[in-house]
Amino acid sequence: MRRACLAVFALGLFAPLANAETPQQKGLRIVNAAYEAGKGFGSSEMSGEMVLRDSGGNRGVRSFHAKALEIGKGANRTLIVFDRPRDIAGTALLTYFETGGDQQWVYFPSIKRVKRISATTKTSSFAGSEFTYEDLTGVPIDRFRYNWLREEPCPQKTDLTCDVIERYPLDKDSGYRKHIFWMDQKDFRTFRIDFYDRKGAHIKTLAVTNYKKYKNKYWRATQSTVTNLRTGKKTVMNWNKYNFDVRLSEGDFSKRVLERIN
Repeated sequence: MRRACLAVFALGLFAPLANAETPQQKGLRIVNAAYEAGKGFGSSEMSGEMVLRDSGGNRGVRSFHAKALEIGKGANRTLIVFDRPRDIAGTALLTYFETGGDQQWVYFPSIKRVKRISATTKTSSFAGSEFTYEDLTGVPIDRFRYNWLREEPCPQKTDLTCDVIERYPLDKDSGYRKHIFWMDQKDFRTFRIDFYDRKGAHIKTLAVTNYKKYKNKYWRATQSTVTNLRTGKKTVMNWNKYNFDVRLSEGDFSKRVLERIN
């Protein structure tokens, strides 16, 4: 009996060590759970404003509308179209988020031309903002390596606890060496992302605020702010008027649709 008790005690003592996660396994597990929690939204439409601010305090405002479609097996379609001001109205970005690789096209109404975004140009600024084309693609789990760092109070929401995780792009054409992001442990909302260039320098930060819940399940931010740490420029995306389960099909996200926007 004594031997049996000692064996049970030893099993209880060492079993947690055998099942302990590495930081890499923990980071990947959390990201997979976040992905599963965000699946199933179907389709959505939204509108908003992009506010550009330079270091001198100058401000420019652009309005846009957007739509998204979930088509299964980890694939999505998104379309962003600028409505105002006149000099950018009709400019549109179409993104195909696929498990095998993203594809993007941008339409320029001034030249009435659709241009595909190549691997070498995806690090360029989108419409003069602090967002790059790469920032507006999907984040497929298998195209990154993850490393859990720690847990701490969430930025802008210190009553919540966030996991802090490093994400390393495996794409050799990525403009980033890594991202560090803060994701809350309860609802998997990302509150901050720090971006590091290929040399490892922290170049910009994305702060995400004012989340709202839709359909009693899906969290969407109403404001995202990217701050360029080198230039002092900021881009603020204000999102509003989310509508879900709208009637959309893959045909609403074709390259021909881009050419018919104006």
